[in-house]
Amino acid sequence: MTRKLRIGIPHGDINAIGYELIFKTFNCEEIFEQCTPIVYGTPKAAAYHRNALGMQPLFTIINRVEEVKDGKLNILTTIDDDLRFELGKPTGEAEKMAKTALDKALADLQEGHVDLLVLTPSGLIDGQTQEDYIARQLQQADNSLLILVGEQMKVALATHHLPIEKVADAIDEARLAGKIEQFIRSLRRDFRVGKPRIAVLSLNTAETNSNVDGAKVTPVVQQLREKNINAYGPFNPEDFFANRQYQAFDGVLALYDAQATIPFSCLNAEKGVYLLAGMNHVVAFPQVTDRYENVGKGLADEAAFRKAVFTAIDVYRHQGVYDEAYANPLPKLYREKRDESEKVRFNIPKKHEAAEENGTDN
Repeated sequence: MTRKLRIGIPHGDINAIGYELIFKTFNCEEIFEQCTPIVYGTPKAAAYHRNALGMQPLFTIINRVEEVKDGKLNILTTIDDDLRFELGKPTGEAEKMAKTALDKALADLQEGHVDLLVLTPSGLIDGQTQEDYIARQLQQADNSLLILVGEQMKVALATHHLPIEKVADAIDEARLAGKIEQFIRSLRRDFRVGKPRIAVLSLNTAETNSNVDGAKVTPVVQQLREKNINAYGPFNPEDFFANRQYQAFDGVLALYDAQATIPFSCLNAEKGVYLLAGMNHVVAFPQVTDRYENVGKGLADEAAFRKAVFTAIDVYRHQGVYDEAYANPLPKLYREKRDESEKVRFNIPKKHEAAEENGTDN
């Protein structure tokens, strides 16, 4: 009998809102029909947050992953030391405990004891974000791609956590081409998009001026188009989002964080989910901005964390179907005729597009 899908959840920063998000998300019997959650943390921290919140979540305490119980919120004891809580404040002790829990979750992920990871909010781990730490620990940093997923759009990041003045130097043609191709693979395998279309944003805006677009972005897009990859751009980000051009694409590649997060937050009614794509394992986490502000007050919104759980489950299942379908592909018996219609569509001048929409022809 196939066991139920297991989700590993490192508890993150014990002074942040992680346990509240977990308690609220799994306070629903239906969710246990989809998965079995395993929180890598400590019963002491769970009890402390439960009391601070005045909640009565039901969880079972286990000491080994072999003791996992389906239909229960499992708290796997990874730390049994005396804890000092300073809710709402990042501390060195909390960072150390977050790392211990994350390391144990990663070990179980690699050994197949859990199937995927969903992260709770945390500060830096060894001076790195959780996602960067995970990619390096799994020795897949060069392949990883961070994608912000929402109802309106999917936006991938060519660079991550870099100040704007360093972005131009961080982008080279090989890196950019690799990110676009990885994005294409993720849309196909993780989100079941048959022939993905990617829009690449430009670095030049009203506030910035760089030769990156002409020297790097445009040549890369042209080279990929010659390989029959549906990449377009570079697009000025202000016009691109203001005119809702993103609706014509399956994914958008932003060159730096703010270029993605600001329009994403404006155009999506709810918080999004980050997927760490390009890995051998599924890793997701919620777009959270209030890690510490509302700790212990019962005000944290768990919607993004719940969405991260279901997004991770969907991606995991999509990957299984995709890999099975492409495990033994039949040889192609004919040559497909290339469809140039989409390429023509995005080369039509805007005034001609407007004329077509109005039913006139100038």
